Amino acid sequence: MPITDFQLEQRKKHIGSSDTAAILGLNPWRTAYDVWLEKSGQLADGKGFSGNEATDIGKMIEDGLLDWAAAQTGLKILKNQYRVHAGGILSATHDALAVDKAVGYEAKTAGIVRGFAVKDLWGEEGSDQIPEYIIIQCQHQMAVSDLELVHVPALIGGRGRVPYVIRRNDELIRYILEKCQEFWEVNVKGNQAPEGLPNLDIAKIRIRTPGKTISLADATVVSKLAQSQGRGKASQGRGRRGRACPVRGHWRC
Repeated sequence: MPITDFQLEQRKKHIGSSDTAAILGLNPWRTAYDVWLEKSGQLADGKGFSGNEATDIGKMIEDGLLDWAAAQTGLKILKNQYRVHAGGILSATHDALAVDKAVGYEAKTAGIVRGFAVKDLWGEEGSDQIPEYIIIQCQHQMAVSDLELVHVPALIGGRGRVPYVIRRNDELIRYILEKCQEFWEVNVKGNQAPEGLPNLDIAKIRIRTPGKTISLADATVVSKLAQSQGRGKASQGRGRRGRACPVRGHWRC
């Protein structure tokens, strides 16, 4: 669903559902450093990632997927709903919310551009076997709007429309709230860079201070950043599992 200017401005003041997986180290395309640069106002365009062919296709067909999911579940829905958590730090832009039910909808596309890349990431229809970063996104949304479950209608290359369901996991939600609170206090409000490096595309639009020179150590960091991007692309399928995974490691969703 297209993001309005108001929603874009609000995103700077809160941690959104697409930010949380990056903060936890589970997003294949974004890092906690990327989120920090955005929330601390260090991106030249103020927006960060602007999309690609896959995300553009997703936006084109999202509306139809939501209508299909609503018909499948027999619920009336309201699309593009923005909510802020009672705690004030988290927010969520729901693709849709059911009317008078604690149910959300998050439409996804996968494997439309590169079908081979998603073969093992999406399980049987009706299950919760979907990529970990989407599970985190859904649990974040349930925390914000006090939902019991989120339907994930997905259009998957070579499979067509496949329905999935993510149910509320209070233990995982507590973990999300704890880590996001820590990130907001230490990194955003405390203006402390998190561990790791930014995505190279994000680093390119970081605001630069005119006339500032860099030391040899800074240049080394830039070199390492470029090298890490090559390694990162090769390891994206592993979901950055350098540490215990809170989604499928210590507990089940």
